[in-house]
Amino acid sequence: MGHPNLESSCPYEILGVDKQATLKHIKLSYRKLALQHHPDKLPPNSSESEKKSAHTKFAAIGNAYEILDRKSTVWTPVT
Repeated sequence: MGHPNLESSCPYEILGVDKQATLKHIKLSYRKLALQHHPDKLPPNSSESEKKSAHTKFAAIGNAYEILDRKSTVWTPVT
């Protein structure tokens, strides 16, 4: 796994995984990052800007995972 880039628009870069990563690795990276950046994990005395930043990062991580999870479970008709 690479280093997550939460400023990127690429879901693979946000989660810090290769484009050939398995769903297992994608999920592992998502869970790790979601715990690190969850807004509820901030100290009670956090500023509004810190809360907003954490919320933005957490949303980016969730969106990246949703995109990659959906991509891996695309329905293919049986012929």
